[in-house]
Amino acid sequence: MTKLALEPRDQAIKKLQQEAFDILIIGGGITGVGAAQDAASRGLKVALIERGDYAIGTSSRSSKLIHGGLRYLAQGNFRVTYESCAERALLQDLAPHLVKPLSFLVPIYRLGHGLMVFTGLWLYDIVSMVKNSRFHQRVSAKKACEMVPMLESQGLHLGFLYHDCQTNDSRLVMEVIKSAASYNAISCNYLEASDLIKEQNFVVGAKAKDLITGQEISIRAKQVINATGVWLDKMCQADEPQSNSKVRPAKGVHITIARSRIPSQQALLFESAYNDKRSLFFIPWYEGIIIGTTDTDFKGNIDSPLASDEDIKYIIESTNKVFPHAKLTNKDILSSYAGLRPLIDEGSKSTKDISREHRIFESNSGLISIAGGKLTTYRLMANQLMDVVLKSMKVRNLIKEINPTITDKIFLSGFTPNKNPVKLLQTLTWPKARKLGIDDSVADHLVEDYGTNVEEILSIVKEQPDLSALLTPTLPFIQAEVIYCVRAEQATHLDDFLVRRSRIAFLSADQGVSVASSVAHLMGQELNWSQSKIETELHRYKESFATQYQVT
Repeated sequence: MTKLALEPRDQAIKKLQQEAFDILIIGGGITGVGAAQDAASRGLKVALIERGDYAIGTSSRSSKLIHGGLRYLAQGNFRVTYESCAERALLQDLAPHLVKPLSFLVPIYRLGHGLMVFTGLWLYDIVSMVKNSRFHQRVSAKKACEMVPMLESQGLHLGFLYHDCQTNDSRLVMEVIKSAASYNAISCNYLEASDLIKEQNFVVGAKAKDLITGQEISIRAKQVINATGVWLDKMCQADEPQSNSKVRPAKGVHITIARSRIPSQQALLFESAYNDKRSLFFIPWYEGIIIGTTDTDFKGNIDSPLASDEDIKYIIESTNKVFPHAKLTNKDILSSYAGLRPLIDEGSKSTKDISREHRIFESNSGLISIAGGKLTTYRLMANQLMDVVLKSMKVRNLIKEINPTITDKIFLSGFTPNKNPVKLLQTLTWPKARKLGIDDSVADHLVEDYGTNVEEILSIVKEQPDLSALLTPTLPFIQAEVIYCVRAEQATHLDDFLVRRSRIAFLSADQGVSVASSVAHLMGQELNWSQSKIETELHRYKESFATQYQVT
């Protein structure tokens, strides 16, 4: 089995400083890491830097779906839906542990809504016919209530069931960047691009500051790519100060609640309570439920988008309309999170009407930027981006040959093309895990989150048997994962693990505060933290979570 890992930050920084690259990618969200994987697998020498942690922005704050985009049909955007369905089908093969089928029940309380959904689902099935093995189904009101016992039955006419996929967004980002590293891409988090380097009016690299040590370095590359999402305009203006705005941030808010509040294994898509032609997702996820999302213009600080009182009220009231007996209040919310979609600025359109297509821009100095797009189509976006990049580089005689993409054949997390590869790996893992005192359910989680790198985690437990212990009794995460994420995934701060490598922060009643100390000590052992540094990390985590994710 292939070992997939990122090299330690200090080694990565040394290489970034000393070597010259074909491609430098600024931005470690799904778009940036997808581009790194595509470029590196074509044989190019690739560097990637991220000023925060991988997936720290929008790429860890999504609805956790790989989906065709049912609502894009209402915009007449058939091509985006078809491409999304095609990528959804492909990703189920390439990342079977992270992209899993999920059916959605759509309850119908208004006949007009029912007609719209009926028409939309038939169009959805037709557009995705080649890529979708399961067509939507009609279910009776009685059957819908049996599927979701707390669902409001009064006024319920019927339901529709359609099929998409679920993912763990930040884990997907990690597996893509580790895949890029297996093709010799060099990447580093907490390394901020402070300025661009130009020679003869062309961008030839970037100056960067290590936000952990304060060290400043220069990174040289034939081509620089701006994949910074909602921060795209900032980098474009560093290149060309008079550059017009290209991105219009749109805020999407989700909340998480305990599964016990509305016990259901069934996902739903239901109308909001505000007659605004929007719908919300209700998605079982680990031991919790994700509910969202909103779609509103954002004018605040893009570094720290927050869920407002209005956002929370919108989600709570809409949920209570279809689950009136739940009587949800703010006190039921485990966490909230706000992500900013980097939509293309199309003027006065409402954000919900702006296309989710991506666009690629090239400046006079050669900086190439990409904006828009969605999690589901990251691989296609990377493919198209690199085709543009390599064509431009060839025109400027920076490269001679352009190799085609192979990312449609690269399996993530060490999987190989087998029938039921996840189940096979789980079956092989159970006896090994049992010998180490790890339950089958925990072993299943390790396979689903880490793929074949489960072997690396089990080897850590062999070295230190105590690390088989659960971090929290209600969730499947174990202590050995902390060590693995530091060694193989550049987990550098406490929130890197609690918020993104695992999702403990969103799913535990105390937002991970009760386990933060033990996680900090485990990370400290690997990273040589002093007691003072551990205390600083604990304070930083509690403060950042309280301001960004918690509902008061």
